[in-house]
Order: sequence, then C-alpha cells, then structure tokens
Amino acid sequence: LTTFVPIIALLTLSVLSLHQSSLSLIRSHKSSLQERIRLATESKLAELPKKRIFSHELIKNGDPSEKQELCEFLSEHHYAIVRLSDAERKVLDKMWSKLDEFFRQRTSLPEKESIAGKMNHFEGKVLGFAVLDGNEFLESRISGKGGLVPSLSDFITDFDETLLSSRKILMELSGEIINAAMAPLFNGSIDVTELIDDDEKIDSEDEKVLSESVHRLCYYAPTTEKNGISFGAHTDTTWLTLVPCSSSPGLEVFSGQGWICPEKCPGACSSDVVVIAGELLQVLSDGKYSAAVHQVACHQNGRLSAPLLVRAWQE
Repeated sequence: LTTFVPIIALLTLSVLSLHQSSLSLIRSHKSSLQERIRLATESKLAELPKKRIFSHELIKNGDPSEKQELCEFLSEHHYAIVRLSDAERKVLDKMWSKLDEFFRQRTSLPEKESIAGKMNHFEGKVLGFAVLDGNEFLESRISGKGGLVPSLSDFITDFDETLLSSRKILMELSGEIINAAMAPLFNGSIDVTELIDDDEKIDSEDEKVLSESVHRLCYYAPTTEKNGISFGAHTDTTWLTLVPCSSSPGLEVFSGQGWICPEKCPGACSSDVVVIAGELLQVLSDGKYSAAVHQVACHQNGRLSAPLLVRAWQE
C-alpha cells in the first residue's frame, strides 16, 4: 500500500489524448513527486495555515466564491477541509460506529479475515482484509450490481447500507470539487465527469465487475511511540482522496515547509472531510494542483480512518 504506483497505470487513452506530450509530462511530474517525497521525509512539523473550513452546502449550490476560494486553497496547500451538512454528518457518524464494530469490537484477526475475505487481487483490483505492519486494512469497492464488496451486513447490521451511503456523499463531493478545479482549465471543451470513476458508470449485472475507486477502511494500532509514523510518506494515484476527519488526529500533509495536521485545524470535527489532491489531478492540471505528499502519524489511542480514493474511469 505504501509503494509509489506509476501514474501511467491509471490513465486511460481518453485522458492521455488531452496532452500531445503526455508521456514526457507524466515522467516530469513523477520525478517532481519523488523529489517532494524525499524532502518530506527529512522535514518536521510546521504551523497550520490560516483557519478555513469550506461549506459543502455552498459548493453543492454552486456558490462561485466558495468554489474559487476552495480551489485556490487546494492549489496552494494541496488539501482543503470541507464541512458537511448536518444530515451528511449523521451518515458519517454512523459510518464511524460501523468501523468501530468491525475493527475494535471484534478482536480476532482470523475472524475479520474470514468475514471480509483475505486481501487479494480480484480481476486486477485489490480487495479484502489484511494486517500490514500491525495495522488493519479493509479494501471495499462497488460491484456491477451496485452492492458493497466485500459485503459485511450478514455480520454487522446495516454495514453495507451505511458504507454505501457514506461513500455516495464523499463521491458526490469529489465530483463537485474536481469539476470546480478542472472546468476553467479546459474552458468547457471536455466533460471532466466522464473521466471520473464515480460509481455511476458501471453498467453491468456482473458482480465481478468492480469500481476503480476504493473505500479504504483502516485501523492504525495504538502506540506510545512519540513522533512515530504508522503509514509512510506517499502520494495517491487518484483525482482526489477524501479523508473524513478522525477523532484521533494523525493525517499529516507536507506543505513544502514541513508537515501539518489538517485534522487539528481549530473547529474541525470528526465528520468534516479533508480533501487531498492526487497524482491524476496534478498531471491533468499540468501542475496547477500538486499531489499531496501525506503520511499517517502514530496515535496513542489508535486511529480509525476511511479514505475514499477517487480514481479514473476506465472503459
């Protein structure tokens, strides 16, 4: 999971055609990302930028000022924090309770692997449960029939329904932000939504057909190690990664001057969402938005996390 995945692996022909020199462009951006990761690993904590939490209600309603300010912040800092509506926050609160049931209330690792399936490649996509370096991960996707894979509702009441509802909220937010960020760059010449795996494009009754975008459910084990890192510095092969704020802050983003923890932003709560730029957004915006170098710091209470990695649509 921590390995740098080449950007080209996720680009479709339709995406590549947007640039005449796509391959050299990809190599150039990949080189700059690797250099930023190198610098990040040598850096310390830095101060948070000025407090700013954006409103999903305003973004959803098309408020031009809110969208422009969010895009400017994302471009400068590589992340942004978005506040959900009360109704949306209730859905994410329920999601956290379901993750707690799976990761914390069930202590048997063999049982978790049994009900979720051992992490493996299925039709070329990673799926299932695994323990890596003492931390637990459950990769979930959407099937051609619209269901959650793996399905856990037979073991945890309403698990699938809750995860699908939270995924839908995060996916809709990602589409709104990607459109706000990219539409001005293309001057309406291309429908960016056609390049996003937004769960709406899977037109199949085959449950073996799975989404590219993945909801990665995580539990980072408690530790007393000071300044330790649970998940090392990396960037994501995504348009965006949406990370609901955890009650155990640990997500750190490299600002260029040092590491900052968006979840510690004054006023941020456990159902706000940290939006971080991915490699695909960097390539397609020709560097206007830089992929966020980020990592997960250790926490004495452990950390639940549920990032949605929004990837490219591949026909």
